[in-house]
Amino acid sequence: MTSQDLAKAVAGALVTPDQPSSWEQRGDNNLQVGHADALHVYQQFAATQRESLICPVRDDCFHVLVGNVPTGQQQGTLTFTLSQILDLSSTSRELFERYRKLDADSVDELKLFPAIIASENQDYGRASATQFAGVGIITDIRLLRSSACVDYLVWDLIGQNSINGLCDELDLRGNKVYTELDETHWALKERDLVGVLQSVGLPVDKFVANTQKVGHRG
Repeated sequence: MTSQDLAKAVAGALVTPDQPSSWEQRGDNNLQVGHADALHVYQQFAATQRESLICPVRDDCFHVLVGNVPTGQQQGTLTFTLSQILDLSSTSRELFERYRKLDADSVDELKLFPAIIASENQDYGRASATQFAGVGIITDIRLLRSSACVDYLVWDLIGQNSINGLCDELDLRGNKVYTELDETHWALKERDLVGVLQSVGLPVDKFVANTQKVGHRG
């Protein structure tokens, strides 16, 4: 299954923030909705289809992807300049040297790590109450002449200030007036993202349901 096939197949199983909505939707089951204060729609898959959609992930590193992410967007693409790719102010020299070429082997390995996908904090060191950071995966990376395009897929949404408050636990740069989520960049951290979020009671249920841990790099 290609990255595009995966993104299309699981898009209906994602979670968006609760908010009033009005629309009409027609499909195989003739579902029609005129207005709802909060509607969660989950696509149903046959057992064999669900199994084929489980994504392998590792828990020894995670991505920080900060860019122009529309509120609640479940899948999309972020573009980073060469200086923003695995930003050395936020990524260890060891990880930078290991993955900086973004060749086929590097990309395959990078796609195994979970990701935080966020827009820039509205204020220095603090997001607005309506900003959410996504927890998901990278589905593809394309290196261009002067930039890289990173396709992402989100399963869970978390209030972004909850992430801002975990700088120490997640190895994010930050202090009382600044955090790493203030600026557009792509970083790689040696932390167990899902484990940290679970330890403080933040929801990653959809991520866990759609992924399976695999072994670390030797």
